Amino acid sequence: MKEKDIHILEKIERYLTHQMTEEEKASFELELKEDTHLYQLYEEHAALINAVNTMGMKKSIAAFHSNISTPKKTETPSILKKHAWKWAAVILLLVTVGVGVFQQQKSSLFRTYYHSDPGLPTLMSSTSNAEFMEGMVYYKEKEYKDAKQNWLNLYAVDSKNDTLNYYLGMAEMNLNNYKKAALYLRNVNQASVFFSKARWYQALILIKQGRKSEAETILRSLNTPEAAELVQKIQS
Repeated sequence: MKEKDIHILEKIERYLTHQMTEEEKASFELELKEDTHLYQLYEEHAALINAVNTMGMKKSIAAFHSNISTPKKTETPSILKKHAWKWAAVILLLVTVGVGVFQQQKSSLFRTYYHSDPGLPTLMSSTSNAEFMEGMVYYKEKEYKDAKQNWLNLYAVDSKNDTLNYYLGMAEMNLNNYKKAALYLRNVNQASVFFSKARWYQALILIKQGRKSEAETILRSLNTPEAAELVQKIQS
């Protein structure tokens, strides 16, 4: 692209972003009517900015321009090649936005449906293990690291205990250690009273990881109104 055209594009952008004075604006609009080449560049650049704005990338355009190196002065005969950098930039920005939107959707669903398990009543638990109950006190006080440490001592002795696996999973989820949480939750036996809740939280972790089809499989097996509602949200 010619150095002159780069200067013109800067001028066009000032016009499109309302940075011109009234005098500059009137003069530029007169030029648009009289200069075919200027009008062509204006239309192309307006399309670029509109595409970016439509996808919510107003902040990204400034970073985009700051990272563009000065093009070589050698002209290419093809109009497509001449303006390829702009359209390549549009594609890159739209792909980036698409990924960002997808990530936001996953996070939004997870935040909407994730509610931390409140824990067992510390004076009414079916277990008489003092160390477990000490961990539960920590858990209910949101001291998840301390709760986990208490339960890991017990887990070393009884790794197949469903209650331990479930609440270790809950502690890890509250610490944002979702992969570790999933490992514990998978160990909860189907006959356990915690099985359905463990599966629910497994599905939420899968959603957060972007594994929608696996999450749907689990949710459908739960056969609850909330699970059915979440399946619909995933599909939409």
